[in-house]
Amino acid sequence: MPELFFRSPIYSFRVDYPQDLITISAFVITSFVVNFLVTRVRVEQRDHMRTCETLRDANQRLEVTNKA
Repeated sequence: MPELFFRSPIYSFRVDYPQDLITISAFVITSFVVNFLVTRVRVEQRDHMRTCETLRDANQRLEVTNKA
């Protein structure tokens, strides 16, 4: 059991090959792009929900006005 504490790690952040930099940079760029797009979709959905609520409220006020 004590030998587990003295084993070398399987994975490390060391870059051994230049090709690894391409892979890492592609991952980072892709993650930023996906994060940007997801944030944009969430903002659009929030704006859409607010617009729907505003239209629903306006529609209810018009129905009340028409009944009166």
